[in-house]
Amino acid sequence: MNALEARTRDFASAVLARCGALVEWSGDQEQGMAMLPQEIGTLLGVQEAVSICLAPSLRETGDTRAAGTLLSVGITSEFPDQAQLLLQNEPRITRLKLPQAYLKQSGIEEAVGRQFGWLNARVRIQEVAAGRCEYHQWYITACVESEERWEELIAVSINKDTGASVSLPNMLEHGDLVLANSSVPADLRSLSHAAIHAARIAQHRGAQFITRLEARLDRDRKRLQSYYRALLLESKNPRARAAADPQQREDRKRAVDLELRRKLQELEERYVLRTRLTPQALATVDMPVLIVRCEVTRRQAKALHNIYWNPLTRSLEPIRCHQCGTNAFALAFTDDQVLPLCPECETRRK
Repeated sequence: MNALEARTRDFASAVLARCGALVEWSGDQEQGMAMLPQEIGTLLGVQEAVSICLAPSLRETGDTRAAGTLLSVGITSEFPDQAQLLLQNEPRITRLKLPQAYLKQSGIEEAVGRQFGWLNARVRIQEVAAGRCEYHQWYITACVESEERWEELIAVSINKDTGASVSLPNMLEHGDLVLANSSVPADLRSLSHAAIHAARIAQHRGAQFITRLEARLDRDRKRLQSYYRALLLESKNPRARAAADPQQREDRKRAVDLELRRKLQELEERYVLRTRLTPQALATVDMPVLIVRCEVTRRQAKALHNIYWNPLTRSLEPIRCHQCGTNAFALAFTDDQVLPLCPECETRRK
């Protein structure tokens, strides 16, 4: 069983267990066993006692001998779509809290000096203090569709105060977190910041998929051009060439060119890329942090900006460029409002 198959097995087992099933499926076994609640078995079209596997579904193979007693949960089966129905009533937002964490304050000012570069402003650290900050870990599905489909679940963690993206571990699996007792609704403004980073991650991870589609488009385009060029070749029969009227040859050439352009346009439309980002879930995490309060002076203007030291990553967090939303450690600042700019945006501003 390879890594993808193991992840698929674990996902299916977790979904079924979440729905109240008893699942036994471990190691490299090709099949497992599950005892399903009656309503879940009815929804999936199987009996309550069922074998589960990663093989193609019985509908795909045409084998109906084990109908109702074997459930395929492979990625090519119906189960991924069925899982969406099984989980549609699950909560999409959970609020978590890290009660305490070790905050090392010594050496923070020196670390700021080493890690950050100030391109056009003077920065003075006013205070280093312990505090708390809320982080939003968004789970976003990135999808690219064309002749084929690429899809992946991306986790992006955002510091709610700064909007910067932070490389946090999967907070839903962190053992020291507890449920937060808060009736205050989650502030979802961080979603726009998370979407920017999710789009960049998806562009990187889906690069091979897009390259493969572009290669197929180029191949099909060349085949069409080769085919219609062949149609324009005059007959090898000397009598046919002599009998051909110049106007007829010109009319035929225009007709073939028009048909080629139409076919190429259809080909381009068939291979057009359609991208989509869909937020699936949100985990908000309140945790202790170190806050480095900095006074930034740009010409005659001043402003306060906070730098955060995160106890989970044990590192200083970047600052978000207010123009493009990217993370940066080398920063310039605007003249009047003293807002942070990454080097690229500062270059464009000039």
